[in-house]
Amino acid sequence: MPKLYPFQKEGVQRIHKMGARVVLADDQGLGKTIQTLNYIKRTPNKRPVIVVCPATMKYTWQNEAYQHYKMEFHVLEGRCPEHVQHLNTKFVVINYELLESWLPVLLAMKPSMLVLDECHYAKNRTAKRTKAARKLSNECKHVIALSGTPITNKPSEYWPVLNMVRPDLFPNFVKFGWAYCRPRHTRWGWVFDGSKDTDKLNKLLTDTCMIRRLKAEVLAELPAKTRKVIPLKLSIGARKKYAEARDDFRKWIRKNNPAKAKRALKAEAVSKLGYLVRLASELKRPILIQWIHEFLQNNPDEKLVLMTMHTETIESLRGAWKDILVINGSVKGRDRTDAVRIFQTNPRHRLLVGNIKAAGIGVTLHASSNLVFLDLPWSPGDLMQAEDRIHRIGQKDRVLIQYLLALGTVEENLMKLLRTKSRVLNNVLNGGSTDTDLSVFNDLFKALAA
Repeated sequence: MPKLYPFQKEGVQRIHKMGARVVLADDQGLGKTIQTLNYIKRTPNKRPVIVVCPATMKYTWQNEAYQHYKMEFHVLEGRCPEHVQHLNTKFVVINYELLESWLPVLLAMKPSMLVLDECHYAKNRTAKRTKAARKLSNECKHVIALSGTPITNKPSEYWPVLNMVRPDLFPNFVKFGWAYCRPRHTRWGWVFDGSKDTDKLNKLLTDTCMIRRLKAEVLAELPAKTRKVIPLKLSIGARKKYAEARDDFRKWIRKNNPAKAKRALKAEAVSKLGYLVRLASELKRPILIQWIHEFLQNNPDEKLVLMTMHTETIESLRGAWKDILVINGSVKGRDRTDAVRIFQTNPRHRLLVGNIKAAGIGVTLHASSNLVFLDLPWSPGDLMQAEDRIHRIGQKDRVLIQYLLALGTVEENLMKLLRTKSRVLNNVLNGGSTDTDLSVFNDLFKALAA
């Protein structure tokens, strides 16, 4: 098992003390997933376990559960096939959008524990996903809800989650609404969109079913920099396109880029590698945009720095967010300075994307403690330089660096090699000796050919 920080150990103990009927509402980046997985591993009598989470997080749960605790989660995809009536597994992960379709099968498992990751996805008590989650929670002895922002707008949005976690304390919405939501009468009836006695509600939750620690409270326990890989599974169509290029590059390049086919095939091995890297980046862009949307929604007080090697990725993000700030090779002089200044000082501008080469040096972006690599450079030096845009003097928070990698593609090999090369580079700079070449290109090609 991985070593937990003291506040994480305390979190696992409090989950146990509260009977695993709890809202784990720690700040973003404090390890809600790892605390929950640790508790699940320590309580083998609480099976089966169902995890419900956003679509982009399913394979993160699967990856971390196996990597750290050797628990194999079965990931559900698509609508439930008519012939499936039972799942022969102890661990299931599913996204909120599919929950209603799979509900009969999930109920047939007779689950013991339900985990609701980013539980505010079930804040609308009339939504189908919320109704399905409540039906599932009614059959589970233990319910753990996770979110750094369990209340995104008003207390009334918290009731569905509280009802699933502690139906004994919060059995009725109207009673909850009159106690904490300051209802008002309109021509359409009573509306529960206000708030009152929030201190009283906070004390009740803290005493009975909510664990919440802020970054500022546990800062001394955290490492200065944490790295995390987020695995993304491409769609069936995208995986097919990638496999065509990987398995028969000659046919693929003649079909998709005939103008460059002759030149590419003169150096086929090198060309194939470059095209596979670009293709993986292209095919995962819709998932990247979804992931960024979810991050901004789930972390309303956080800023985010994005790094990429590809101009096309920057342009796709510009199409998704009109106010995104950009630093690439075409942004120079005063425009570059203005982009940095606005990101550093204006709370309304939460998103900046940079080209890894152009934005990886000479700028300070520590208004954010979150950096995401949308794809990877060839050089570990470029990686470290880009990380240090937010991890530098003036940074008041611990830094979280995440890598969004497409499963089953060249990006997985590249990440492994970059990690190895980073250790080599660290030995060169900080002591130790090595003869290893710092370019990952040849090693990556060997790994792909193996």
